[in-house]
Amino acid sequence: MDLLLGINLSNLPSGYYYAQITGGNSTVQKVLMKK
Repeated sequence: MDLLLGINLSNLPSGYYYAQITGGNSTVQKVLMKK
């Protein structure tokens, strides 16, 4: 999956990255994080 909220991962601003979080109910969330 290279798209999230319409943002291409290859075009992320410098210093940002996506973190994948797996919830207790087996749901998966991807959150935009800043280093």
